Amino acid sequence: MAKPPGRAAPVAAHSAVHVQHHQGPLPAPEDPHRYEALIPSAAERIIRMAEDESAHRRLIEGRAHTANIDAQARQMAIADYQSRATFHSDAIGQAAGLAVSLACIAGAVFLAQNGREWVAGALAAIPTPAVIHAFLVRRHPPGR
Repeated sequence: MAKPPGRAAPVAAHSAVHVQHHQGPLPAPEDPHRYEALIPSAAERIIRMAEDESAHRRLIEGRAHTANIDAQARQMAIADYQSRATFHSDAIGQAAGLAVSLACIAGAVFLAQNGREWVAGALAAIPTPAVIHAFLVRRHPPGR
């Protein structure tokens, strides 16, 4: 069959692509002999460099873990100190409130016995709102 005029014959094309990927601190297993050809003992030096880098990385990671543990221990100590300080502060406040309330009641009784009922009533009224507040208002934990 004759080829139509103005058309070229089809051409077959073939191509091949070779892709190689290597990742890590050491060269690909087939490369060390190339390094040795350029620099004697290069392969040994490359392996020693990778071992030194690995040991250094483990040392740094160990130090980071130790620092993290120390920081968490300090945070726990601070939280414990704050908890104890809050407890002591609350206890001192309650003791002081009790002392003021008892003093007001004792003063009111004394004044009432000596004919000063109005002043006794006013003095007795001082701790009353605080006592009512302490028994009726619920406390919420911090952060709520």
